[in-house]
Amino acid sequence: MISKLTIERFAPYVVGSIAAFIWWFNDLSIPAAFAKELLSAVISAASVCAGFLTTALSILMTLGSSAIGRQIERRNKTSLLFGYLRNAIYSCLLLAAACVASYFWIEENTGIPTLASTVLIGISLFSIASIVRIIEILIRIFQAMSSSSNGAG
Repeated sequence: MISKLTIERFAPYVVGSIAAFIWWFNDLSIPAAFAKELLSAVISAASVCAGFLTTALSILMTLGSSAIGRQIERRNKTSLLFGYLRNAIYSCLLLAAACVASYFWIEENTGIPTLASTVLIGISLFSIASIVRIIEILIRIFQAMSSSSNGAG
């Protein structure tokens, strides 16, 4: 049986791969009518997410001295947590870079070709899944911190 940790570890890769496969299999592309606007919006969103995740990194850096931070360390999950965060930040930066590169692939009549749009879709869904994963973990950490501070006080 697949463990929760295995699902947590590989979910972004599976989600991104499945999305890219479905996009490619259906021979889809991003139409020229809104390709530039879409790419601009995705660049903005990816940049905001990378900023949010970098802020989350600075918050997590302060956890080491807290009871929750020590518990995460005792369970040997610190490197996994920072790996997830690094993965999410880099995926957002990769998505922004892929969008910038895609500006050069926009064909006036057809938009972004299937291959380029498949890569964009795969990276987009991979990034979203990576962000969701780290947000879920951060919420669990903050809930545990809240519970421990309520119980102590």
